[in-house]
Amino acid sequence: MRDVLLQCAGLAAIAVALIHGVLGETKVLARATIQPERLRTLIRLVWQAGTVAWIGGGVLLIAAPIVASAPARHWIVVTFACVFAFGALAQRCGHERPAFRLDRAERGGRAGRRRLLAGPCGKPGGEE
Repeated sequence: MRDVLLQCAGLAAIAVALIHGVLGETKVLARATIQPERLRTLIRLVWQAGTVAWIGGGVLLIAAPIVASAPARHWIVVTFACVFAFGALAQRCGHERPAFRLDRAERGGRAGRRRLLAGPCGKPGGEE
């Protein structure tokens, strides 16, 4: 039974990685205006490095039940449990920084005050 759960976790990791890669390319990076072009390419490659790593982790989790060495299976599971936990923690902590934007569009093109869109943990902020 635990072998089936490991393989399901591997399939879930691959699915999440593919969704992450596709949404990153179609929703996030497609709208971003990043100059120079080399920097845009670098950010795109770094984004997809996480996708490739999660796919690799999913493949290892799928293959873990057939690995002959018990310590190797153990370390595959422990390593990717840490990787996934770190991703969840980074996602949570990534929202601790406030997001800012200029009110330029709301004022007809004139530069405006910076407004705090979200405070720590996504709570609404105020003006700076």
